[in-house]
Amino acid sequence: MRRFKVTFAIICGLAFLSSHNLPLSGQDASPDGYRLPQPGIVNVIDDPVLAAGVPGLLTMVAKEGDLVTADVVIAQLDERESNMKLHVARLELNVANKRANNPVQIVYATKKAEVDRANYQVALEAVKSVAKAVSKIEIKQRKLQYEASLLSITNSENDMAIAKLEEEVAQGRVDAAEMELGRHMVSAQLDGTVSQVFHQVGEWVNAGEPILRLRKLDRLYVEGYVDTDQYSPNEVRGQSCTVLVEMARGQIERFDSRIVFVDDNIEATNEFRIRAEIENRKKGTGFVVVPGQQAEVIIHFSP
Repeated sequence: MRRFKVTFAIICGLAFLSSHNLPLSGQDASPDGYRLPQPGIVNVIDDPVLAAGVPGLLTMVAKEGDLVTADVVIAQLDERESNMKLHVARLELNVANKRANNPVQIVYATKKAEVDRANYQVALEAVKSVAKAVSKIEIKQRKLQYEASLLSITNSENDMAIAKLEEEVAQGRVDAAEMELGRHMVSAQLDGTVSQVFHQVGEWVNAGEPILRLRKLDRLYVEGYVDTDQYSPNEVRGQSCTVLVEMARGQIERFDSRIVFVDDNIEATNEFRIRAEIENRKKGTGFVVVPGQQAEVIIHFSP
């Protein structure tokens, strides 16, 4: 009879724990606060899909499960044609540089104008000394030659200005070719893990077509719903909370967090959506918590 009473007491205790949705763990898994009626699901915050910037043949791509760091190239498209375009653009820039920085024409035009001016002045002085020493037509010709030399200086200066503009255009072509070449490389935007690869080496991809997906696991979030019969959105916003994630063999991982988002829209079920973020913990080469796990959220209200 005594054994029956003990067994009955244990069964009642287990039933009580189960009805209150408390994790069975030796840890402090039930701090004071409002426990969301239903557990939420752990999700990733950063889960970008990286796409091809240009169409081309895939020559390199990371493998699923690879740990990558920001700015590291994790996929590469055939860039031979773009390299050739860049080479040609740089040659054109070199030619433009030489034209834009070659003052020979201006120097020559200036020197010639000085000679023509001297010739014109000599003719004028001669006429002053001896009448009709130089014919009027020759004086006009020397004057015209001098004026033409002055115009030649202006023309050479204009040519130099145009060459400077052509140099800028050539530099723009080089910059554009370098940008196009850069779009053949797909770099990681964050530190994370390659969670999915959509194309393999040797496959053709179009511009904008997904190549792989990254997943950042050091920060995760849990979404859940609060009953409006218990609290309003304004009461929950910004409150601290505890996130309890159920692990294998009934273990519980606890995270201190805060409600970072409250949806002011009330669902038909008289609930509103909230979100809490957690700083994940590393374990070996991976992380303790992964997306898809269930998590309890307990909100603590300031007095």
